[in-house]
Amino acid sequence: MTLMRIILLFLLMVLPAQGQEQDQDYDVDELSAAADAGDTNAQFILGGYYLMGRSVDKDIAKGIKLTEEAANASNERAQYFLGNNYAYGTYTPVDTYAAMMWYKKAGENGHIHADFALGAMFFNGVGVDLDLETAIEMMEVSANRGSDHANHQLGIVYYYGHTDQIDRDQEKAFKYFMAAAEKGHADAAYFLGEQYYYGYGITRNFENAREWFTKAANKGIADAQLLLGNIYFNGDGTKEDPVESYKWYILSAERGNQTAQSYVDELKDKLDPVDLTLARAAADAFVEEK
Repeated sequence: MTLMRIILLFLLMVLPAQGQEQDQDYDVDELSAAADAGDTNAQFILGGYYLMGRSVDKDIAKGIKLTEEAANASNERAQYFLGNNYAYGTYTPVDTYAAMMWYKKAGENGHIHADFALGAMFFNGVGVDLDLETAIEMMEVSANRGSDHANHQLGIVYYYGHTDQIDRDQEKAFKYFMAAAEKGHADAAYFLGEQYYYGYGITRNFENAREWFTKAANKGIADAQLLLGNIYFNGDGTKEDPVESYKWYILSAERGNQTAQSYVDELKDKLDPVDLTLARAAADAFVEEK
C-alpha cells in the first residue's frame, strides 16, 4: 500500500466522523431556544440533530443552514464539520473549494485537525495541484497543536519516505509517533514498538518495544499482537511465556493476521495442552480497550 493510499484511506475512514460530538442527549426545545438566541454551539448541535434525524424529523437543508450559521459566527467545530461535509459529500454534493474554505477558517480559529485535513488535500492533489511542501507545513501546524492524527501521519510520511521529495527519516518519525502515542493513538504506539523492536531510528530495546506493543495490542492492533506474541515466544527482553505468546497469536489471528494464524496452527500440536487451554481462556477473556 502506497503512502498516498495510506493517508487518503485514513481521511476517508476517520475525518468524516469527526466534528460533531453527539453522544450527549439535549432537549430539542432548549437547543432551539439557545440557537435562536445566537448560541453557536446550540446551532451546531441542533444542526447535527436535523442532519441525522435525531429527536427531530430529518431535514438536511435545515441541518446545513444551522451548521452554517454557527460556522459563519466562527464556531470552529462547525467549520471543520462543513469542511468534511463538502470534502466527502456527506450531506451535500462534493465541493472541494467549499471544503478548503471551511478547513482554512477552522484552522484559523484553532481547530487542531483542520490544517491536517487541508494539508492532506495538497498531499494527495485532491482538488488542488499536488504540493508536498505545503502539505507538510500544514500538517505540522496541526501536529504542533496536539493533533494525534497529524503526528501519526507525519510519522508515517517520514518512516517510509515519499517519492524523491521526502527522504526517509526514522528519527524524525519516532518523534511524531511518540507525540501521537502519548495521546493514546494505537497505530502510533504500534510503530513505536516496531522502531524499538528492530532498532529503526532508535537504539534497539525489547522492553520498550513490549511496552508500546502492549498498548497497541490492547486496542486491537493485530500486527502489535503478532509481534507481542513473538516477544513472549522468544523471550525477547523478558522470560519466555508460551501461554502469553499463544494468547496474542490467537487474538491477532482472529483479527485477520495470516502470519499469526500460521503460528496458531503450527503451535497447537506442539504446546502443552494445559498451556493451550490457558491461552485460549485468556484470549476469550480479552476485552479490547477503547
